[in-house]
Amino acid sequence: MTHEWVFTGPPGSGRSSAAVAFAQALVCTNNGCGTCNECRSAANALLKAIEEPGNRTVWLLCAPILHDVLPTIRSRCRHMQLVIPSTEAVAQVLQNKDGIPQPWQILPHEFHKATSVALAT
Repeated sequence: MTHEWVFTGPPGSGRSSAAVAFAQALVCTNNGCGTCNECRSAANALLKAIEEPGNRTVWLLCAPILHDVLPTIRSRCRHMQLVIPSTEAVAQVLQNKDGIPQPWQILPHEFHKATSVALAT
C-alpha cells in the first residue's frame, strides 16, 4: 500500500472527512467504526507520526489544490481528487440509501459537508 496520500478538492468536497475516515479504518480493529478509542485518536495520528514515525506510518494530507503541497512531498503521494456531489447525487442517496422520499428542498449550504461524508461511506 502507498504510504503517502494527499486528498484534494474544493471546500465542502469532504477531503478532511475522507482522510479521517481513512485513518480510522487503518487504526481501528472494527473497520473504522468511528466510536472506539482508536478511531477517536485517529484525528491526532498525523501529529504522532511526525513526532514518532514508525514502520507502518501512513501520511494523510489534505489541501484545496494539489499544487498547495510541496513538489517533493507531492511526488511521493497518491492523489485522491474529490468533488462536491451534485444535487442529483445527494437526492439519490437520500432516496435509495436512506429511504427518504421526495419532495424535499436541498440548499447547497445545508448539505455539503454531511452529504460528502454520507456519499463517502
